Amino acid sequence: MTCSDIVAEKRELTQNTGTAVIRRLLAEGLIEVHGTTYCGRVLGRTYVPTPKSKEALVQNFMEQYAWFKDAIPLDELIERMKKIQDA
Repeated sequence: MTCSDIVAEKRELTQNTGTAVIRRLLAEGLIEVHGTTYCGRVLGRTYVPTPKSKEALVQNFMEQYAWFKDAIPLDELIERMKKIQDA
Protein backbone atom coordinates (compact mmCIF):
# COMPACT_ATOMS: atom_id res chain seq x y z
CA MET A 1 0.00 0.00 0.00
CA THR A 2 0.98 3.60 -0.46
CA CYS A 3 0.25 6.47 1.90
CA SER A 4 -2.50 7.59 -0.49
CA ASP A 5 -4.05 4.10 -0.35
CA ILE A 6 -4.06 4.20 3.45
CA VAL A 7 -5.64 7.66 3.55
CA ALA A 8 -8.27 6.55 1.00
CA GLU A 9 -9.16 3.54 3.22
CA LYS A 10 -9.33 5.61 6.40
CA ARG A 11 -11.12 8.77 5.33
CA GLU A 12 -10.68 10.36 8.76
CA LEU A 13 -6.90 10.53 8.13
CA THR A 14 -5.30 13.41 6.30
CA GLN A 15 -2.27 12.94 4.06
CA ASN A 16 -0.08 14.54 6.75
CA THR A 17 -1.41 12.21 9.45
CA GLY A 18 -0.95 9.21 7.15
CA THR A 19 2.67 10.21 6.54
CA ALA A 20 3.28 10.61 10.28
CA VAL A 21 1.77 7.18 10.99
CA ILE A 22 3.94 5.60 8.29
CA ARG A 23 7.08 7.23 9.72
CA ARG A 24 6.24 5.84 13.16
CA LEU A 25 5.50 2.34 11.83
CA LEU A 26 8.78 2.38 9.91
CA ALA A 27 10.70 3.52 13.01
CA GLU A 28 9.14 0.70 15.06
CA GLY A 29 9.94 -1.87 12.36
CA LEU A 30 6.29 -2.77 11.80
CA ILE A 31 6.35 -1.99 8.07
CA GLU A 32 9.08 -1.76 5.46
CA VAL A 33 9.44 -0.15 2.06
CA HIS A 34 8.52 -2.65 -0.63
CA GLY A 35 9.04 -0.55 -3.74
CA THR A 36 7.76 2.47 -5.62
CA THR A 37 4.76 3.09 -7.81
CA TYR A 38 3.02 6.00 -9.43
CA CYS A 39 0.39 7.75 -7.33
CA GLY A 40 -1.24 9.92 -9.93
CA ARG A 41 1.68 11.76 -11.54
CA VAL A 42 4.23 11.31 -8.73
CA LEU A 43 6.18 8.35 -7.48
CA GLY A 44 5.26 7.05 -4.05
CA ARG A 45 6.68 4.32 -1.86
CA THR A 46 4.78 1.12 -1.23
CA TYR A 47 4.87 -0.55 2.17
CA VAL A 48 4.35 -4.09 3.44
CA PRO A 49 4.01 -5.48 6.97
CA THR A 50 7.02 -7.11 8.58
CA PRO A 51 7.08 -10.35 10.58
CA LYS A 52 7.36 -8.15 13.68
CA SER A 53 4.00 -6.52 12.84
CA LYS A 54 2.35 -9.90 12.46
CA GLU A 55 3.66 -10.92 15.88
CA ALA A 56 2.39 -7.63 17.34
CA LEU A 57 -1.07 -8.33 15.91
CA VAL A 58 -1.12 -11.81 17.42
CA GLN A 59 0.03 -10.46 20.78
CA ASN A 60 -2.64 -7.75 20.71
CA PHE A 61 -5.29 -10.30 19.78
CA MET A 62 -4.27 -12.58 22.64
CA GLU A 63 -4.39 -9.70 25.12
CA GLN A 64 -7.86 -8.72 23.90
CA TYR A 65 -9.06 -12.34 23.96
CA ALA A 66 -7.97 -12.65 27.59
CA TRP A 67 -10.78 -10.23 28.49
CA PHE A 68 -13.42 -12.34 26.73
CA LYS A 69 -12.21 -15.91 27.21
CA ASP A 70 -14.97 -16.64 29.73
CA ALA A 71 -17.64 -15.43 27.28
CA ILE A 72 -16.30 -17.15 24.15
CA PRO A 73 -14.71 -20.58 24.61
CA LEU A 74 -11.53 -21.19 22.63
CA ASP A 75 -13.03 -23.98 20.49
CA GLU A 76 -15.92 -21.70 19.48
CA LEU A 77 -13.48 -18.89 18.64
CA ILE A 78 -11.41 -21.25 16.48
CA GLU A 79 -14.51 -22.47 14.66
CA ARG A 80 -15.60 -18.91 13.94
CA MET A 81 -12.15 -17.98 12.69
CA LYS A 82 -12.16 -20.98 10.34
CA LYS A 83 -15.48 -19.79 8.90
CA ILE A 84 -14.02 -16.33 8.30
CA GLN A 85 -10.95 -17.83 6.64
CA ASP A 86 -13.07 -20.04 4.37
CA ALA A 87 -15.32 -17.14 3.29
